[in-house]
Amino acid sequence: MNIQIIAEAGANYNGDLGLALKLVEEARKAGADYIKFKRIRASKVTT
Repeated sequence: MNIQIIAEAGANYNGDLGLALKLVEEARKAGADYIKFKRIRASKVTT
């Protein structure tokens, strides 16, 4: 069985590309095969 590890960054990068790239590097160092990000627009979430 081939297990794939997915790191979950979520929205923790605050839209900052530099921080997102750091999270990718940390996920790589931790052995993740993939990393998943989430983009949220506050105007679409709040009323």
